[in-house]
Amino acid sequence: MESLVLFILAILFILTSIKIVKDDERLVVFRLGRFFKILGPGVVLIIPIVDKGLRVNLSEKIPGWQALSKEELTEKIKALVLEESRDSPG
Repeated sequence: MESLVLFILAILFILTSIKIVKDDERLVVFRLGRFFKILGPGVVLIIPIVDKGLRVNLSEKIPGWQALSKEELTEKIKALVLEESRDSPG
């Protein structure tokens, strides 16, 4: 019985750690509440409870994102997320 519970918990842990990010999205990962990195597109893994993923839709938030270099896009996403977190209450 205990092994069944552990197996179910392990499966839930794995399923909650897998995220699929579309081509026009990025996943901003916060580790313990602080910015960690930007992931995507594709299948990405995060650590449940420790990491929180915030999806950013590039087609809505950053027009012309396809023409930006990876570094420029990363900086724009960071600025957008930090700006939105300052504007939100709490």
